[in-house]
Amino acid sequence: MKKAACKNRMIIKTLLIVILFALSQGVFGTIVQAATSATDVLEPGASYDTGNHSYDTNDLQEHDNTSFVSKGSGANAGWQSSTGSLMNMQNGQTGYSASWAVFNGALDMTNPVSFSGSIKVVAGSGYNPAHAGDSFGVIFTPLSASQLSNGGVGAQLGLGGLPNSVFAGRDFYYNSAVQDNPLGRISYSFNYPLSIDTNASNQIRIATTNEAGTLNPSGSAATGANPISSVPVNNQAGDSLSINWQPITVGEQSTTGNLSLTVDGVQITYTNLTMQNSMSFGLVSSTGGAYSVMTANFNGAFTAEKGSSPTIVSYINAATQAPMEGMPSSLITTSVGDLLGVIAPNTEPNAADTYDYTAPEPPAGYKIQEISPPIRVENVFTGTDNPNNIIVTYAPVEQSGQVTYSYVSDTPGYLNNPGIADPNVPHTDVFSGETNTDIILPEWQIPAGYRIASVTGPDGQTYAGLEEALNAHPTFTVSNNDFQVLLAATEQTAIFTFAYESENGNPEIPDPVSQAGLTGSVIADPTSSITDVIPEGYDILKVVRPNGSSYDSIEEALKASPYYLTTGNDFQVILKKITHSVVTDQTITRTIHYLDANDAQIVLSEPVIQKVVFHSTAIVDAFDTILGYDLDDDGEVDTTDVDSSWVADQTTGDTFAEISSPAITGYGTPNPTIVQAVKISADAQNSEVEVRYSYMGIELPHTGGRGKSGIYMIAVLALAGFALLRYGFKERSKKSKK
Repeated sequence: MKKAACKNRMIIKTLLIVILFALSQGVFGTIVQAATSATDVLEPGASYDTGNHSYDTNDLQEHDNTSFVSKGSGANAGWQSSTGSLMNMQNGQTGYSASWAVFNGALDMTNPVSFSGSIKVVAGSGYNPAHAGDSFGVIFTPLSASQLSNGGVGAQLGLGGLPNSVFAGRDFYYNSAVQDNPLGRISYSFNYPLSIDTNASNQIRIATTNEAGTLNPSGSAATGANPISSVPVNNQAGDSLSINWQPITVGEQSTTGNLSLTVDGVQITYTNLTMQNSMSFGLVSSTGGAYSVMTANFNGAFTAEKGSSPTIVSYINAATQAPMEGMPSSLITTSVGDLLGVIAPNTEPNAADTYDYTAPEPPAGYKIQEISPPIRVENVFTGTDNPNNIIVTYAPVEQSGQVTYSYVSDTPGYLNNPGIADPNVPHTDVFSGETNTDIILPEWQIPAGYRIASVTGPDGQTYAGLEEALNAHPTFTVSNNDFQVLLAATEQTAIFTFAYESENGNPEIPDPVSQAGLTGSVIADPTSSITDVIPEGYDILKVVRPNGSSYDSIEEALKASPYYLTTGNDFQVILKKITHSVVTDQTITRTIHYLDANDAQIVLSEPVIQKVVFHSTAIVDAFDTILGYDLDDDGEVDTTDVDSSWVADQTTGDTFAEISSPAITGYGTPNPTIVQAVKISADAQNSEVEVRYSYMGIELPHTGGRGKSGIYMIAVLALAGFALLRYGFKERSKKSKK
């Protein structure tokens, strides 16, 4: 691990004195500032200062400490070689150009500043050494190197366009348009036949710009505001140049003091010059119609304190792109030009950084997603946005939770409670989201017939509903994101309505009977309540459910639908009149008589009596009113027409069967020989049928006269027997009719 960033400036100064002494004795070689320790963990809202704000006398010669900016074809800013202190500024090509060699650090203008070196020009546009371009000198600016290309070329000295900036050096050309002072302007001379442009100048000056970046008019004296003087250009050895700054009044953001420029022993001083407390500085060159090769060598002593700038370390939530809650920015003050980095906890510092600090540990539920790269700390122009920013991005990690639906303990059908409960409960939905993002519960349809009784939130508190619980716990946390929802059965109603089997002769329909119960609970048998409202003389015919199924009794209907549900609790009780059957019989007979054809009084055989029996079954109500007639023995009215109510007995049928007339001795063929079958109706009368027989005479055999008397005797005897037989049957027939 590296050493901790030092915050005690006095200790640093003492150490620097020791180091500088050692360097002056050649004890050490060239030293590059290494990154200090990353053991300092940043605290949100805290401020830090790295210290070590004094320059080494050789810092101006370190190649890594200077940045170059070129603008135009003649600009050629850069070191002449990989070692040494010589640098190029212009390459001697024609054209309007400007170049800057800006020290990566800044100057602390609240302390004295001094440095020295030399500048050299070799004119390419005329024989007069002063005919070298427009300007070459030192620049002080509150801006950073990346902003210097806004400086103007030609008469603008590379300074115009840069607000609140200072130029100290040579002005090679008189430009009346920008209110230059003609002091040092070279007159026409035959010694320089080619130098006919009398605007070439040997002037040295300290020039400034206002807040808008506009050049202020030149002064007229060697001291005061924007001072000037004249010194011939030395194009052989170059001009020596030194800068000295002495602060007088130090303010919170700016310092007022005296700035002196000395060129080849001639000094000018800008008195009571106000500059920002931290100023970038370096060399600037500018050409226009005149041009030259310009080089510089700042190898003299360098005494200054480092200008410092604050770096803002912001802690950003990757999900919202807003600052992390409870983590205000940290502020690290370092010297301008330092390479400052912030690293993640438990990681090695960057060897190339001047200073590294460790980012705060991620808050619970977050991780470090990204840290912006190390920055080269820039000077900050007062009143503008600070360009020095390091962002530590914390990403929320994924959290999970669940919402569980279950029943309250007394729910019908739950645990050991009578009834049934919806099988979709218990139900659990799992959800997830990043820390501190909104919780969105999965959509789930609560079963019909149930309501939310209460919700226990992640905080253990009880809420009336999910919305209230979510309002109290709207975002994912690292501890608990679970919701417990208790469901209770809602009240349902079972309704028993009434209707009559028929619409005729009924009293007013009874009012419905209703009873209530919780979803899933058992519907109590309402028979006693229903019996109380059924009109006298009526009984339950059937009970019909909404699905059309019918049952013989309420008991049977409730067996099929025993529980209170959200639908299907409506029953229709069909009432019928209480009835009984009254059967009336009617017998129809047909009598067949067998008689002598000559004498109907003579009965030759016993008569045959045929019977057909009809039944009429009347359906009679409790008040002995005939409602109709039953034709099929099902107890229901099939007809109200009494004449149509008669039904033949199954044993007799409705037809007199066909009868063959018997043969009788002594008689011939009967008439009719067959009594035909006859189908009759219930309103038919009893009938009589006579079958007649004709007597046949008997001829006895005889021989001549001699036996004639015997024959007659036999005939007499036969007739006597027949008469006896005939009259005997007739008498017996009379007795039977009696």
